Amino acid sequence: MTDGERAALADEIRRRYGSAHRFCKATGLPRGTVYQVLSGRYAGDMTRQANRIRSALQRRVASVPTVEGIMQILRKHACARCMVRNSSLCATCLPVFTAQAKEIIDLLPMHTEGGCHGDTD
Repeated sequence: MTDGERAALADEIRRRYGSAHRFCKATGLPRGTVYQVLSGRYAGDMTRQANRIRSALQRRVASVPTVEGIMQILRKHACARCMVRNSSLCATCLPVFTAQAKEIIDLLPMHTEGGCHGDTD
């Protein structure tokens, strides 16, 4: 595997996942192996491992939820149980739903909205 191929693989991982760490969390591939392959220091069958990484990149990734999407789900369920729904008070809860949705997004391993925050572990 050439330096250019490794660089392209690393770029694709960063583009789609933000970091190799997030890629490993999302795909279940061993983090040490991925980092060793990307740095060119893997002692085993480099081609086999690179193919595993490429295969993981080609798998369809579920769409990442957005703050707006999560907020709408929270609102739908809360409003269905609300005693004052369809009144002028409905807009009062929107900041709560937005705050809750943002906190949920921050818990996701592949947080993409607002940019990547780097590895946390």
